[in-house]
Amino acid sequence: MLINSSSSTFCSFNTSLHPVTFSCFSNINHVIHYYCYTLTNLLILPLHLFIFWMGFQRWRSTRPAAGQNSHTDVFTYWMCAAETLSSFGFLSFSFGVGTCRTANMVFGYHLISFTAPAQTVFHCLTCIERYLAVVHPIIYMKLKKSQGTRVRNVCIAVGCLLSFVMFALVPVFYPHFPTTVYFSIFAFIIMTMSFCSLAVFCVLITPGMKMDQTKWRAFHTILAITVALVLRISGQSASMAILHQNHRVENHCAIFLSGFWFCLPSSLVLPLLFLHRNGKLTCQE
Repeated sequence: MLINSSSSTFCSFNTSLHPVTFSCFSNINHVIHYYCYTLTNLLILPLHLFIFWMGFQRWRSTRPAAGQNSHTDVFTYWMCAAETLSSFGFLSFSFGVGTCRTANMVFGYHLISFTAPAQTVFHCLTCIERYLAVVHPIIYMKLKKSQGTRVRNVCIAVGCLLSFVMFALVPVFYPHFPTTVYFSIFAFIIMTMSFCSLAVFCVLITPGMKMDQTKWRAFHTILAITVALVLRISGQSASMAILHQNHRVENHCAIFLSGFWFCLPSSLVLPLLFLHRNGKLTCQE
């Protein structure tokens, strides 16, 4: 239910019918903050579309030899798909804020909630893939064959399933958010990510690591993914904690909105690593 706008707001919302964080957008400063984030998020969208285009070109040129994409590349494609849907969710929410249309805000809210688990899961799967490559190379080489493709597809299906679980639960709990389920998923991801990252660092961090270019590149790759994933989980945890509150949250809106910015590095790290592996970021004279 929409309440009459005041002179200092775009809109005010009845938080008994909508999430309490909708009240953040009754303040013009918070609206501008959110619009800045949405614009930044949309500026990254062409990068994700370019990754799709490269993946399509590779698929078209190697169809007779299926399976030539590495597992990391496939996880990157799926992550870009989730990021693209999330961008449209933020765009829909922004349009709803600007026009005082709660239907658009609710649609964006549901779309963002739907894609959030998958975005985090595909980063975690990349950590697992790097863990196997460094700590268990024999198993990793076996998984690069057809059996590994089946395992990879099952993992992707699990990530998508988690998103559909959230998609089903969010309307059931609306206007509240199913934070218990969400943080349960996060807890599992955090434990998995911590184990894989620490195991990789223990193997790679040796006195002669810098002399071994393979180990040095692997170290930087897993470090970049780990840092981006930690920032995403931290930002989402802060935002979800505010969203879980059942009272007005004007004093916490800055924390809620700042949590989104912590997710931006993870939106960039896998696509940039993909481009680096494919020689698109190499400076040539």
